[in-house]
Amino acid sequence: MERSAAKAVLIILTGFFIAAFILFCTPLLSTGADILPESKSGSCALEVPGSPGPSIGHYLIATITASNPGSVDYPSCTAAIKWSHPSDETANIYQQRFKLYIDGARHRYYVPLGANMDWSPASGFNNMILELPRIEGTDIRMSSVELRKRVFFPLDIYLERMLPGSTGTGFININKFLIPAYILLFLFLMLCLIYYLLFRPFPNKKVSHGMAIRKAVFVFILSILMFFSATYIYVEAAAVKSHWKAYGDNIISGRLEDTYLGFYDFEKFIMWADGIIPEGRDVIVFVRGEPVYIMSEMAYNLYPRDIKFINISSRTFDEINAEIENINEASEDAYEYLIALSEDDSHSVSRFELLARYRTTGGFVYEIE
Repeated sequence: MERSAAKAVLIILTGFFIAAFILFCTPLLSTGADILPESKSGSCALEVPGSPGPSIGHYLIATITASNPGSVDYPSCTAAIKWSHPSDETANIYQQRFKLYIDGARHRYYVPLGANMDWSPASGFNNMILELPRIEGTDIRMSSVELRKRVFFPLDIYLERMLPGSTGTGFININKFLIPAYILLFLFLMLCLIYYLLFRPFPNKKVSHGMAIRKAVFVFILSILMFFSATYIYVEAAAVKSHWKAYGDNIISGRLEDTYLGFYDFEKFIMWADGIIPEGRDVIVFVRGEPVYIMSEMAYNLYPRDIKFINISSRTFDEINAEIENINEASEDAYEYLIALSEDDSHSVSRFELLARYRTTGGFVYEIE
């Protein structure tokens, strides 16, 4: 093969790989329509035109503005999209959660419904609801919602669902661009191999083909890191802004003890607790005062478990245990698990069996006998 023919083949393959990546790994081409054009707050039933069957190519884009006019200690919260299956006799409610930033800015939230294993093409769906939290002192409104479906097969979502042990709700939320980045890197490495095989018969004394490929791979990997880091920069900027809205006054006045009282990685702790505590088992959580952020995040992210919060500030050991007994006596379903967030709080539940701990200084899960 002549050098000019090899260049033509390489250009064609490059264009093919780029087109394949855009079509099968990004939602650039999609179909759908607005299903909630007016501004609303709270829980809203989403009436989907035509009631299309679930597909792994489905995703929802919600435009939501969350502000903090009451200056409450609430930098972020969790919203949920809920639905049920028409053929499900137990009437289970399934959900896909996503995080909202309370910073006063309008954000477009991309929610990959197809990544959720309960969004099953074989089951259908009905009663879709987008549920926004109602927190006193905050104003959370959505101005539009779109249910869209990718035109081409969503290879990235398919691979995410095929991961061993994947639930379809956690991995892609860690970094929804991670799998597309790996696919793009794989395609580029294939292109480098083809380049080497095509141009190996044409030795170049000035530039070694092997050295050129190594440089290209290094530059490409660096470019991927820089490009996808932009997403993290945006997320972190929104997080910093929302935390400043909630705690700015306390920070300026030096009252740091009144700021966020949870773990710095509280969401990871909730995910850990979600895996420790069986589904459907009710939970008691020890808190001090009324930490709105902690209470809301745990209530939404540990759903459908029922959670009872007990304020243990300035209370004796006997008073705390008496309230636990009263709660279980008054409830049809007993609260079988208890969470103590700090080591100091754990002293109040020494009579219960320690099931697991997140750290040596905080995050204790007990089984209530």
